[in-house]
Amino acid sequence: MTRIFKFHGQSINDRFIKTAIENLNNGNVVLVPTDTGYAFVAHPRLESGVAKFFELRSTHSKQKPFSLLCADTASVGRISILTTPTYRLAQRAWPGPYTFILEPNKLAPKLASGPKRKSIGIRVPNHFIIKALLHEINEPLLVTSVTDAEELQNEMYYEDQNEVDHWWTNAASIVGHFRNQNFICLEAESFIPLRTSTIIDFTEEPAVIIRDGEWDTDIIGSLS
Repeated sequence: MTRIFKFHGQSINDRFIKTAIENLNNGNVVLVPTDTGYAFVAHPRLESGVAKFFELRSTHSKQKPFSLLCADTASVGRISILTTPTYRLAQRAWPGPYTFILEPNKLAPKLASGPKRKSIGIRVPNHFIIKALLHEINEPLLVTSVTDAEELQNEMYYEDQNEVDHWWTNAASIVGHFRNQNFICLEAESFIPLRTSTIIDFTEEPAVIIRDGEWDTDIIGSLS
């Protein structure tokens, strides 16, 4: 049975975080709130976590690598190539709902960079629970959202003003949706709407926005 650990207010419960890390280190997945909604995370170097991702998200293409969440820009720099201009943009964008496509270095987890290892998607999230988890485990984490943009569009999520009614907006409903699966859930007290991140590809010159999540891009400034 899935276990739910509820955080109250902005207080971090160290026992909950340590339990989540134990599960990640054992190859399990954890449901956790981020600033773009709830997502599943897994250890970046254990294939059992990726296999679990595909059980949870059967429509996810096996040719499409999963992105990573990192604790901070310094953590990103340890697994990818961050040029000086890109680093300056990252300092403005992160923590926040912006995924950067970067060139991985030799330390990048192979499970996240795909078979040709030419690019890697990375984000530094801005929610206190996932931030605490990332800082404590001291590793990037593989991530996948609980659903995808296509399902959001099919459900007319973006046009619906009563967003709180959708199953993917609160932990209990998500656990119910995946009732045949077992995982640890870290639950936030407040409601978290699901939104896609803005994806910027920095392996192109100049960099290009390849998915507009309708977040403020003025914070990033010019990409040229």
